[in-house]
Amino acid sequence: SGPPSLVIPEHSCDGPQGPWDVHNYADENGGYMNLLNATANSVNTIFAQLVARVGPWNVVPVAHRMGITTKLQAVCSITLGTQPVNPLEMTDAYATLAAHGVHHSPQPFELVRAPNGQVLGRLQQPGEQALPRDVADQVTYALEGVVQQGTGAAAAFGRPAAGKTGTAQSFQDALFCGYVRQRAVCVWIGF
Repeated sequence: SGPPSLVIPEHSCDGPQGPWDVHNYADENGGYMNLLNATANSVNTIFAQLVARVGPWNVVPVAHRMGITTKLQAVCSITLGTQPVNPLEMTDAYATLAAHGVHHSPQPFELVRAPNGQVLGRLQQPGEQALPRDVADQVTYALEGVVQQGTGAAAAFGRPAAGKTGTAQSFQDALFCGYVRQRAVCVWIGF
């Protein structure tokens, strides 16, 4: 259920002011829906319930395996993107999903050649399986719905793509991270 607002009763989600009171964008009622539709439509109250069940302490190590290097706090609001993570780290994490769960550290060049054509350097990192392939592919399937009919529909460009939008309170920041199998990108606009 995705009501307009919801107080999360799990004490592990309590903040300094007490129980976590979560609101959907514009206090919209999401109604009852599956997780695919909740992802496509960014229903905060459903994701708050999900993180309360999963536990934010389980989210942090997965984020780090996917490429997030920022020190993250294991708090429930992590599911709504409340912690500052730079766009390069976000792109790295989404690239892990694009690579079927294999994480490759970001490198500025894939290949460097000398003027005579000799290869001077090449991207040779084999990467590490950060997520099981089927899990990464299921997340990709869910994120394709965001681009096909959800909050990221403006990013559709005629081929299968996956992504996720994010907006801070009062539209202070906006983020879109998206990917196809060969490329991942994040765009951030804000303060």
